[in-house]
Amino acid sequence: YIELIRLVCCLLVLLYHVGILKGGYLPVAVFFVLSGYFTLFSLWRKKDFSLKDHYLKRLRSIYLPLAAVSLCSVALISLLPSASWINLKKETLSVLLGYNNFWQLSADQDYFVRHNSSPFMHMWYIAILLQYELLMPLLVKGLKKLAKNYSRLIPLGFFFVMALISYIVFVIHLTKGQTMLAYYGSFDRLFSYFAGCLVALIHIKAGPLVFGKRSVREILYGFYLLLLFVL
Repeated sequence: YIELIRLVCCLLVLLYHVGILKGGYLPVAVFFVLSGYFTLFSLWRKKDFSLKDHYLKRLRSIYLPLAAVSLCSVALISLLPSASWINLKKETLSVLLGYNNFWQLSADQDYFVRHNSSPFMHMWYIAILLQYELLMPLLVKGLKKLAKNYSRLIPLGFFFVMALISYIVFVIHLTKGQTMLAYYGSFDRLFSYFAGCLVALIHIKAGPLVFGKRSVREILYGFYLLLLFVL
């Protein structure tokens, strides 16, 4: 089911960029929710985990493919006589160092209206994901200590409050017309990632919400996929 959701989200983003669908925001938010869920679920269930092992795993699964795609893109661009490689140096560096979303903001790049030849216009998502994955193991270690020494409700309260604050900031930026800040901002995007973390924590503490009848599960799952297309 999860892989099907990912496939549908990829197709929706693709259809948005070719001009068939007007949406496209919700599938990206779903990717953040899934990433937050699986990262926290994996880290929290371990009694103890190595920061080194976590970062090496993320290096292999996220950063190495990112670096390979980036360098291959640069190599192909250099072969095109109409492309100017020097214009992509700063953007390429922002991709490799994981701050492309901030570069997009500083360069005043509008994701929705620009039409340029940069192959890195979608790398802001990976940049934000790298930032989250860098901080999450440290955050989990701290929250687990607080839960052990004080209250088990502290992690739940933290993710809920932070997700709520992030969403409020996101809405404020949208209402003020700061669309790109809401779209590229690491904190603005945090609510969807932390929503996944919150669901994972509830899942671990209370168990998953499972409907007994398979037909009910399939109906609800189909309804969710329909919402992705409509919204």
